[in-house]
Amino acid sequence: MLQCFRIPRVIPYVIAYSCLKSSIYGLLFWLPKYIYEQGMAKDAGYIPSMMDCGTFFGGIFIGYLGDYMKKRSLSLAPFIFFSTAMMLVALLFLSEHPLPYFFVIFFMGIGLGGPYNIIGTVIAIDLSEQECVKNNKKIISTITAIIDSSGALCTSLTQLLLANIPSHWIFVVFAIYTFIAGASLIPLTWEDFKLYRRSQKDAKAQPGSVLTDPTPGSVAYTGPATSSA
Repeated sequence: MLQCFRIPRVIPYVIAYSCLKSSIYGLLFWLPKYIYEQGMAKDAGYIPSMMDCGTFFGGIFIGYLGDYMKKRSLSLAPFIFFSTAMMLVALLFLSEHPLPYFFVIFFMGIGLGGPYNIIGTVIAIDLSEQECVKNNKKIISTITAIIDSSGALCTSLTQLLLANIPSHWIFVVFAIYTFIAGASLIPLTWEDFKLYRRSQKDAKAQPGSVLTDPTPGSVAYTGPATSSA
């Protein structure tokens, strides 16, 4: 199992997934209490539900972007940092009016839930397609287990932390978590961005060809199909 941590990209995704899962579960459990203490008791059940709504739309949208660009990590870090910004907005600018919370929590769910869903599912398959593990398909289950169990462990520890701090600190804690998650993916995002730009340049240089991306498992069609009589 320890060999899985030596696989490229595994550790950044473990860190990101752990922080994201801790943030999502922490908000779902503690956000109602926070809303109640802000004097919005009648909305304490409705506002947190916007997190689930945002997760639904975020997962679909980010998944589509990843398939379209053939580089899933390109959209992960920007959306995670977007959720960090939403945390700071909720912490610094929102007051006792419930309406802004509905929108901020919804966008927070998009920024958190989208990357969370992608990393917890298809990323493990992408990792298993790297050259160093391509001949060992059984490792997919191990990689998935490591990512998911690391998230569960971090989430349980986070719940212990939140139980011993004032509820208005939750956005501070999760702003830090999401920043760490986004920062851990920056090297991967930059690497895939360069590969994406290179593939786009090659596509323009050779129209009508099929370009095989340097990243294993991704093939981009670069021009219209041609038929021969």
